[in-house]
Amino acid sequence: MRNLAWFQGYDLLTTGVTLSLGLLGRNNLWFANLDEPVAFIWLMVLFRFWTTHPRARTAYGVAIGVGLITSAAGIALNRSIFQFNDLFLTFQSLILSAASMFELGRLFMAPDQESPLTQVPLFWVLSGTYFFSLGALVIHALGNHFVRTLPLHLVGIPWLLRAILYYVQKLMIAKAFLCPKPTSS
Repeated sequence: MRNLAWFQGYDLLTTGVTLSLGLLGRNNLWFANLDEPVAFIWLMVLFRFWTTHPRARTAYGVAIGVGLITSAAGIALNRSIFQFNDLFLTFQSLILSAASMFELGRLFMAPDQESPLTQVPLFWVLSGTYFFSLGALVIHALGNHFVRTLPLHLVGIPWLLRAILYYVQKLMIAKAFLCPKPTSS
């Protein structure tokens, strides 16, 4: 849980920087395009620690490499670090949705699961990650399309929905820290 707490602190700090830049009327996408791959790598490393499945551990490691390539490719295709990297964020959403779903399935099927899942911290982390990743998938895939095609007064709606998904995810992950600590026998 300590590694997750460090990640949450990092994520909240970088979200604050991104939000502050936006509120100051400055383009914050350059910062997000640098931060999102770092956050993705960190999350995939956490997934590698959490899983007991050797093939999943390998897949999460491969996803880190492919994610870095996808991030660079998205910036190159946009020809700018100052645009929404929809290629990388779509990839990130797909990978995190699949990894969360896989690990949740393993939690549900675990024969040695003694306490209810709602008392297992990993259940809340995985559920929150799945909720946000799957919910934000369309917004990530169509981000630049929204900016180009929506009327100016509607452009903020997809980002508002993404923010709501993000904060629900953070609440779900916060619940993980409130779960009772396992007792040893």
